Amino acid sequence: MALDIDSPLESDPSKEYDYKSRCEELEAALNETRSALDEFQVSSRELETELEKELDNMERQYKDAKRQKERLKMESDDWKVRLDMQVTGVTVE
Repeated sequence: MALDIDSPLESDPSKEYDYKSRCEELEAALNETRSALDEFQVSSRELETELEKELDNMERQYKDAKRQKERLKMESDDWKVRLDMQVTGVTVE
C-alpha cells in the first residue's frame, strides 16, 4: 500500500503536517548528500592516485639511495685496503 503524501496520516487537524513539503525537503537533502558523496569520491580517487605516484617516486629514490650507499661503501672499503697496502709497503696496481 503506497502512502499518499498529499493527505496527513493524522485525522486531528491541529496536528496536521505538511508531508509533501517535508518529503521535498528530505529529497533535496538526499540529493545534496549524494552530490557531496560523489564529489568526495572523485576527490578521494584523485588524492589516492597522487599519493600512489608520490609513494612510487619515494620508493624509487629510496632504492637509488640504497644502491649508492652500497657502492660508496664498497669504494670506501677498496680505499681502506689500498691505504693499508700502501702503509705496509705492498704496491697496488
